[in-house]
Amino acid sequence: MIVFGPECEGQLITLPHPTGQSQFLLSRDLYQIQKHDSCSSWIVEQSIHSDGSFYIITPYNVLFLVLPFLTSDKFLELDQIVPESFEPLLKMIESKIETIADKLLECDLIFYRLNQKKAEEWILSRYELLKPVAQQAMAFQLLSDNLNAQWREWLQSQVGDTTNYFVSIKENKEPPTKKLKKAPSKKQSQMMQSFFAKKK
Repeated sequence: MIVFGPECEGQLITLPHPTGQSQFLLSRDLYQIQKHDSCSSWIVEQSIHSDGSFYIITPYNVLFLVLPFLTSDKFLELDQIVPESFEPLLKMIESKIETIADKLLECDLIFYRLNQKKAEEWILSRYELLKPVAQQAMAFQLLSDNLNAQWREWLQSQVGDTTNYFVSIKENKEPPTKKLKKAPSKKQSQMMQSFFAKKK
């Protein structure tokens, strides 16, 4: 089941994601579409739909898609950096890419190359944004799911060991139904929803 609001009208595109191909909705902003299969079926009005999967659509920062293609070796034009499938996103990328890259204007042509320091600062800023609403390891996991192996390893070196958190969850034998979870506050929910949105 997919439910689109009027603000989500746009073009459906499939793009290379750091963890594999992923589907996106391109409107005034970029949204990632993620499929979940936690339900066995849906009851819609008077009928039952056997396919219980549903899709979550969340704002997504295009820089996560561009980062794996940037190199610090030399300046390149944007269409030389990203694949052809990124063509609908070029204007959006141009408006944000200087957050993680250097820009060079020469002979009326614009070139970019990775700025390592800028990229590192940007990644850490996204991590710090997550920390108030998630434990350290969960913040790392959410962020690293959107980074390639190279950047994932770098982030791990910055935040330290997060394995103890996952081990403690695995060893906890208490049934989930007996655990009471505190609902996130309105502020926390808004911070989580805006994490992958464009940085203002």
